[in-house]
Amino acid sequence: MIIPINPDTEYQSLENALLEVIVGFLYESDWTQIPNNPLTPEKSVEWATWRQQLRDFPETWIPSNEADLPDPPMP
Repeated sequence: MIIPINPDTEYQSLENALLEVIVGFLYESDWTQIPNNPLTPEKSVEWATWRQQLRDFPETWIPSNEADLPDPPMP
């Protein structure tokens, strides 16, 4: 999933803009990790794995105006 990375101010770095995108995806998927969510245990693990991949992504990302983030699990 290719996401455009555009700093919103002249003072924001590409790295910080990427982190905002990642935090947004993590926030939107928090529900997948709470107890009693409607997902199967296998799907919960898939989401947990994807969320970890998002957290690890900045370590290998070469700053540019786009990021090829891992795709989220299928519903």
